[in-house]
Amino acid sequence: MRSARPVRPVSSPGPSTSTFRFGEFAADVQAGELFRNGAKVRLQGQPFEVLALLLERPGQMVTREELGRRLWPADTFVDFEHGLNAAVNRLRETLGDSAEQPRFIETIPRRGYKFIAPVEGTAQRSAPAVAQADLKLPRHRLLIGTLVTVISVILVYAAASSWLVSRRAPRVTASNRLSFSGRVMGISPGVTESFPALATDGTRIYFSSPKGGMGMTLRLAYISIIGGEQVFVAGAPFESVELRNISPDGSALLVYGSTPGEAESHLWLVPTTGAGSRKLGTLDGEDGAWSPDGHRFVYAQGQDMYVADGDGSNGRKIITTPGKGFWIRWSPDATRIRFTLVDAKTNAQTLWECKSDGTDLHRVPLSWENQPQECCGEWTPDGRYFLFRTLRDNRADIWLIREARLSTRVYKPSRLTTGPLDSVAAIPSRNGKQLYVIGVQPRYEFRRYDLKTRQFAPYLPGTSALGHSSSADGQWIAYVEQRGQDNILWRSRLDGSERLQLTSPPMLVGWSQWSRDGKQIAFMAKMPDRRWNIYVVPASGGSPRALLPGDHDFADPEWSADGHSLMFGRLPDYMAEASVPKAIYTLSLDTNQVTTLPGSEGLYSPRWSPSGRYVVAMPLSEQKLMLFDFAAQSWTDLTTTPLHIGTPRWSPDSEYVYFDVHPENVLLRVERTSRKLEKVLDLVTANPSASECDFDNLTWDGAPLVKCWIDNGDIYAFDLDLP
Repeated sequence: MRSARPVRPVSSPGPSTSTFRFGEFAADVQAGELFRNGAKVRLQGQPFEVLALLLERPGQMVTREELGRRLWPADTFVDFEHGLNAAVNRLRETLGDSAEQPRFIETIPRRGYKFIAPVEGTAQRSAPAVAQADLKLPRHRLLIGTLVTVISVILVYAAASSWLVSRRAPRVTASNRLSFSGRVMGISPGVTESFPALATDGTRIYFSSPKGGMGMTLRLAYISIIGGEQVFVAGAPFESVELRNISPDGSALLVYGSTPGEAESHLWLVPTTGAGSRKLGTLDGEDGAWSPDGHRFVYAQGQDMYVADGDGSNGRKIITTPGKGFWIRWSPDATRIRFTLVDAKTNAQTLWECKSDGTDLHRVPLSWENQPQECCGEWTPDGRYFLFRTLRDNRADIWLIREARLSTRVYKPSRLTTGPLDSVAAIPSRNGKQLYVIGVQPRYEFRRYDLKTRQFAPYLPGTSALGHSSSADGQWIAYVEQRGQDNILWRSRLDGSERLQLTSPPMLVGWSQWSRDGKQIAFMAKMPDRRWNIYVVPASGGSPRALLPGDHDFADPEWSADGHSLMFGRLPDYMAEASVPKAIYTLSLDTNQVTTLPGSEGLYSPRWSPSGRYVVAMPLSEQKLMLFDFAAQSWTDLTTTPLHIGTPRWSPDSEYVYFDVHPENVLLRVERTSRKLEKVLDLVTANPSASECDFDNLTWDGAPLVKCWIDNGDIYAFDLDLP
């Protein structure tokens, strides 16, 4: 046999070029960095991906579909139109470009985008060297070798395919919007005991819907499983009602509501025909569920859980839980009960389970790198998967776990949804092939309340904003604008002019406050999968600077009157670090030294009075306001309430502390010297058609600002691939 000739490597292209130059900008697509006149510009994530793809094809149209494939994996559910538009808008904002008079990016209506400016540089991909050889073998040996190779490839492919099927991750393969009213109950998933629910009988999807401009006054409604107009359930005689569950045969809805004249809500049965609503025997509670065969009924009343016969008779207590139980569900084999537990002290939401007789109560063992709020779980009809909702980093998503064969297993959750929509509730279809989801596009609006005229007026109209703060001279404001899942800190004049963006995604921004001299803004923020920290940024713009080590969560920055110190606290247990002691601290910006405020152990949410003499804070129970006097170096009770306190704020003259209480949702104020407590307003009157209105802050002249949450909830159907 002849010897083979030497192997020749096929030549590869030269070094890759990854930097594009256009106008005053330069973009390094490999490093993911954008520069303007040599200075780095903040542009990350999807907006940069859009820029990179457009730069790779200057002068050519890039379709919206191509951009969508670049931005999101095929198995990711997003509101495509909204997500892409948001990314392009943010890119144009960074470049100083506009759709009306484009300098860089031209819109091709309904089709795509084109980069129209001259571009220097091209992106190349280096190809690996491939060895070639001219081998000449006898024909029969060549055929045998080829046959062996083909058989080997087939066997390897078959084995690999089998392994890949067994290892394939659950995913969403397609999505379809079923409702378009924006009137599906989708209250912000957080610390309240309100849980948007869905139920299906196989032909309809039932839900709660806001009742004609009356805030959270709710009615029962449904749509077809193939989509269509919303229809209210006729004959349901309730003042307000929340859907809880549906009977196994689909004939009756379990609801929690109050009839006209009733002060409290109760559990009721509502036939899906709407006529003949009644209570379920003599039992009562906040939530419940039938066993799969309909012969048993489990329900929660306070921290006790009971099991009764399917008609509500013969109720018997099976267990006392460490919190209140909601969203109760039986496993398909009826051996286990899972539910969402709301901690009575911290309002934290976690998933728990027990056996059907109440024994073996424990938290569902989930493996998280960063603990989210867990809620609202549902088994698939075959019992192989358990789906549930999480809340973390200001976003709500649907996750799932595959059921364990061994009870000692710790579950590793997999995410099903991601995108600009909050997925606040989800249930599988009766055949398990689809997932019905309440998708919410959250939006906030400000309303300013005049204490003299007792009238509301719009504030920063057209901006989805929260977290307002004013400079001491009343000339400037800072606020957090919500764009999908992004929270961005902005500074502007009172009328919204001279806007300046101070932070960029993926940084998530919370409460902010101006320094007394108006030159700096302190704020709390976090990066993905990192802890909350305190940052400072110049009011004229610049790079935010973290002030504290990243080993704990820090929150609520407050400037001292002289501007040389910042006060801060820790987050409540339901938001982060439940086992970490709480206290209030002061950071000297001159020495970088941190000191603990005397006697502040167990307190959080500090607010420093404008005079600099007082601090108000509250314990984790959120039912008391404590007042610290620097002159006396002591704490006293300012006011106590059986309700949950939301956000305390000082009046500009340091004479009053304003705060909201829940669930009554009213704004109160307490006078510092006399301790006199008085009601200021019902927050729901700020916008009766909103899902929820909360106290945000006071303007520089002492007018209360109310933020209202406009939920715009609708129902979507996701096609599932569950291997």
